[in-house]
Amino acid sequence: MVRFPDLDVLNFSYRTIQLNRLDWRSYMRQTNPDAAALMSKMKIATADRPYVKLECLRLIATLRLNPAKTRLISGIVHTYLKLTAEENTIFLSELEAVAPEERQPMINVTNEWIEQGREEGAVLEARGLLLRLGQKRLGSPTEMVIAEINAIDEAAQLEELCDRMLDVETWQELLSRT
Repeated sequence: MVRFPDLDVLNFSYRTIQLNRLDWRSYMRQTNPDAAALMSKMKIATADRPYVKLECLRLIATLRLNPAKTRLISGIVHTYLKLTAEENTIFLSELEAVAPEERQPMINVTNEWIEQGREEGAVLEARGLLLRLGQKRLGSPTEMVIAEINAIDEAAQLEELCDRMLDVETWQELLSRT
């Protein structure tokens, strides 16, 4: 609280909410985009995880948000509700069961997830290649070198380091040019 002797200027009033104690089903039909983002962190039974992701996707698609907000909210859902391979199979079969006119906007959102997954996969692959090549050419990397390589999140930059591998003698020399 911020106050002067004769005036309360600012009074903070808030309530703590523990999302993991809230049932996601209570928010399934909300028309609030924040509900879709927060549902991914609520209390979810293991068997319900693919269905929660489907409902979040349905909500995002039906709200017709601007592209930036759609990416933000779908990114939160995708980040906090990562499905196993088995759960993803269920998710995809349930998505196929959705009526075509409702499915298309949902597929547009999932295409962004797929593209994000491809980019993440390319980065992981390039990191692995760089570390394997470096191990053979430059010896075992230190923990600091590994941390520096793990901090690089662009596949192109990692691939460039792989290309320069034959031109350097040490990990430090390789990473000093980044």
